[in-house]
Amino acid sequence: MLPSSDTNKPNNTCYEIAGVGFAVAPKTDCPHFDSEEHFAVPWNDRKAIKELFTKDAPCRHCHSTAENWFCLKCQDVCCSRYQKSHMLHHYEKTGHALVLSLADHSLYCYECDAYVENKTLTRLLLRELHHVKFGEYPGANGASVEMEEAIEKLRNVSEAIEEEKKKVDSEKEKAFEILAEKIQSASDESIIVLTGAGLSTSAGIPDFRTPGTGLYDNLQKYNLPHPTAIFELKYLPTNPHPFFHLSRDFISSGYKPTKAHYFIKLLEEKNKLKRLYTQNIDGLEAKSGITKEHLVNCHGMYDIGHCIECSKEYSLSEIVKKMGTDEEVQIPKCDKCGHIVKPDIVLFGESLPNKYVDCCKSDLLRSKDCEVFIVIGTSLSVYPVAGLPEYAPEGSTRALLNREKCGPFSKVKGNVAEVGDDSDYLDLFLGGEDSSIDECVEKLCKLLGWEAELEELYVKGPVDLVELSKK
Repeated sequence: MLPSSDTNKPNNTCYEIAGVGFAVAPKTDCPHFDSEEHFAVPWNDRKAIKELFTKDAPCRHCHSTAENWFCLKCQDVCCSRYQKSHMLHHYEKTGHALVLSLADHSLYCYECDAYVENKTLTRLLLRELHHVKFGEYPGANGASVEMEEAIEKLRNVSEAIEEEKKKVDSEKEKAFEILAEKIQSASDESIIVLTGAGLSTSAGIPDFRTPGTGLYDNLQKYNLPHPTAIFELKYLPTNPHPFFHLSRDFISSGYKPTKAHYFIKLLEEKNKLKRLYTQNIDGLEAKSGITKEHLVNCHGMYDIGHCIECSKEYSLSEIVKKMGTDEEVQIPKCDKCGHIVKPDIVLFGESLPNKYVDCCKSDLLRSKDCEVFIVIGTSLSVYPVAGLPEYAPEGSTRALLNREKCGPFSKVKGNVAEVGDDSDYLDLFLGGEDSSIDECVEKLCKLLGWEAELEELYVKGPVDLVELSKK
């Protein structure tokens, strides 16, 4: 009796019971019971409560009495998806997420997309069921008082949770304000940015180095010994076709920079950017217009290539031309020695680019000029690049824009943390599962007064790297 869409399945763990079938484990941490937007059952409304336990209460739209659901916000009764999906339509129109089955009293949350459980509510419902059936509450006279106390307790818990949410939101706002202030007051070329796969996935690009992603799932057709072989230097000469098929498709894909990329470009235009270190190989940083002087592609990039034997250099346009446009990709060969010409992305088994090493030394090891270190869209799990934030000098501000905390930011309780002896040495966490990277950037630019400039860069669009390489 799932009330959601025909194509969705509930986000519950399913268990097979031998000889019976399948059962689902309800979600026990649904937050929507604590929101008046979703949950407001009038316990003093005897008619509404009684309707909860009337299996044949009709759908108010089609009057069907089969498999109906009760809205725990407005008390509407509507039919399930196995009838005419009126409860689903009710949710889409009103946003009321919590519903209760009149058939078996199971609870479902559309926002969580799962069957849910709330022990306090379940206990109260069972007591009401006892009253409907026997005309009195279990425990006789004192039961109604206990019932009111339980409801009041549930209300108090909801209020406490709402207060905690306001506190969290306030601290998150403070983190944004602090970072905006630090950026605004930063000296020329004193901000370092480190980016990861979160920026690429925001642009629609699959994570190149994480097994289990769509990219790796699509590599089975190449009969690789293992998925990561396509990015191994030792495997390339033995079977280069998978790598170059993928490379050509990727180069011609038309992926565009996100607003987060253009935010970093704005830092450069305002002479705030000291360096951008990116773990991504997609070239979106270069497409956003960030100059080579400020850009370090830690894992390489497709914009240039070299012969794996004699090291002769080739531009991106030359490599693209050599790969051809036929369905079967042509392996680019060196005009000088005839060996494979490989784009300068770092394969497994290769060292990181010299520029990465040189810039790390000049930017962080030999200099204390970094005032703000911003980490965007990375889990900080691939070393040595993941260790860069650790080298930010004392007295600087480090900020993480990401869905979840990671690396040194895992120690941050809330959104703002003082680190070390100096109170101005701060770690900030901006983001969370309820905010995308672009939403965080837009909020930051609003505080900085850069909204119009960000939008202008975004509308202007990307640089054509293939055409640029011909110059």
